[in-house]
This record gives sequence, structure tokens and C-alpha cells, in this order.
Amino acid sequence: MAEKKQWHETLHDQFGQYFAVDNVLYHEKTDHQDLIILRTLHLVA
Repeated sequence: MAEKKQWHETLHDQFGQYFAVDNVLYHEKTDHQDLIILRTLHLVA
């Protein structure tokens, strides 16, 4: 079984969270932000 992709969301320096990505619905990256809308069935522990 293939390992799922993970998305790391950085909220502040030294603080963030990981999500298991089942499906990326939208992704856009600019100079100021990285916007992603994704489908996930659970959080990665």
C-alpha cells in the first residue's frame, strides 16, 4: 500500500501541524501565502 501524502501547516515559528492528504481540491501559492483546500479523513498523529 502506498503511503499517503502529508501536508505541513506552519502556523508560527516552531509551531505547526500535519494533515494526511486524501485529495487536493485546490492549491495556489503566492509570494505571501500558500493556500490549499484538501480532503482528509484523519489527522496524522
